[in-house]
Amino acid sequence: MKHITYPDTNECRHALKHMKEGSCIINSTSVNAYNGNPEALDYTATKGAIVAFTRGLSQQLASRGIRVNGVAPGPVWTPIQPASKPAEMIQNLGCEVPMNRVAQPCEIAPCYLFLATCQDSSYFTGQVLHPNGIPLYAFYINNSVQLCLHIFGLACRWDGRQRLSYSVPSPISY
Repeated sequence: MKHITYPDTNECRHALKHMKEGSCIINSTSVNAYNGNPEALDYTATKGAIVAFTRGLSQQLASRGIRVNGVAPGPVWTPIQPASKPAEMIQNLGCEVPMNRVAQPCEIAPCYLFLATCQDSSYFTGQVLHPNGIPLYAFYINNSVQLCLHIFGLACRWDGRQRLSYSVPSPISY
């Protein structure tokens, strides 16, 4: 476990020397940190440790104006998948999620971009985003699935056929 968690702590320790207010740290974890995985207990435990590290470090660095967040994807198609798993596991990869497929890296990348842009995520710290193919709220309307999320005025809509679209209201002036 130390071989997976030590690099995160060491990288942060060295990076913090160069970080200033408004900087951010984004850790990569996994949906396994939340769901568990009996076939990969060491991996699951280390990903859980990264979540705890992310949340603790966010509290430690908030006073310096440095945000710390994480991304916990579900199954994603990367080169490590076929290199580390038998062919029959690769054929079934992603069948356990409702979308019945693995994500492509380009579907996960927007989470990192969102957390990295201070303009859009300036109030996020200690949070972990979960791009894992499992909708939070699904409404069946006219034989199409619509995913509607209303988070702090951010209206998102996905109809199962088109890409996710969202609208952001204008910032509120105080």
